[in-house]
Amino acid sequence: LQQGFLAQSRDFRKSRDPVQLLAETVRIAPSRSGYVIDVSAEREDPREAAQIVNAVVDAYLAENRRRRLGVSEDGIQELRVKADEMRGKMDAAETELHQFMVSNRMVSFEDAQNIVVERLKGLNQNLMEAEPKRVQAEATFRAADSALKAGKPIESIPGVLESPIIGELKLDLARLEQKYSEMQSRLGENHPQLQSVSVQIEALRTKVAMESTHILGALHERYEQALREEEMLRAQLQEQENNVLRFNELASKYNLLKQSRDSLQATYATIIRRIDEHYVSRLSG
Repeated sequence: LQQGFLAQSRDFRKSRDPVQLLAETVRIAPSRSGYVIDVSAEREDPREAAQIVNAVVDAYLAENRRRRLGVSEDGIQELRVKADEMRGKMDAAETELHQFMVSNRMVSFEDAQNIVVERLKGLNQNLMEAEPKRVQAEATFRAADSALKAGKPIESIPGVLESPIIGELKLDLARLEQKYSEMQSRLGENHPQLQSVSVQIEALRTKVAMESTHILGALHERYEQALREEEMLRAQLQEQENNVLRFNELASKYNLLKQSRDSLQATYATIIRRIDEHYVSRLSG
C-alpha cells in the first residue's frame, strides 16, 4: 500500500496516521453468501474510492500469497542461491559416484553384485557335488588297497571284482581250468595238449593280474583326481569369499555415495518445487 496508489494520495501523504485514516475510510463486511467479503471505501470521488478498494484488495491478496507460500521475495532469492549451491553439490556427488563405478569397473552396481553372489553360489554347489564324489572314490581305493595289503587275491579286491573285463577273463579262466581237469584225467600230465592248455591258463592268469593292477591304478588316479578337483574348488571358494568381503566394503562406500547423491537431489527438487509454486501462485493470483 505504501508503494502504490495511497502513497500518491494527497490526503494520505498529509495524514499523521495514514493507517488510521485508511481504517476509517475502508469498510469490510462478510457477504451474504459467506464465501467472499465486501470491501468499500467512502470518498467524494468514486474513482478514488475504487482505487483505494483495489489497492487494499491487491495488498491483501499479496500478503495472503506470501503467508501461504511461507516465503517472501527476499526468501525466493535466497532459495535461488541455495538451489545453485545444491546443484553444484549434486553434480559433484554424481561425478564422485560415477568415478567410483569406473575405478571399480562397474557398469551397474546391481549387476556386479549379482555376478559376485551367483559365482559364490555356483562354487558352493560345485563343491557340494565334488565332495561326495571324492569320498566315494577314496573309500573304493582305500578298500582295494587294504585288501591287497591283507594278501587277498588282487582280482577279488573291491573295484576290481566289479570290472566286466575281469569278469570275462575269470570266466574264460574257469573254462580252461575245467578243460585242463578233464584232459588231465584222460591224457596224463605230460600230454602236449594238456601242456598247451596249461600255457593258456597261465597266460590268462597273467592277463587277469595285469588288468587288476591297471584297474587298481585307475582307482587310485580317480581318487587323486577327485581330491584335486575338491581342493581346487575349495581354493576358488575361499578366493570368492574374499572377493565377496571386498565387494561388501565397496557396497558400503557405494551406498554412502548414492545416499548422499539422492539426498542432494531430493533437497534440490524441493527447493525448485517451492520456487515454481511461488511463481505459479503469483500468476494465478
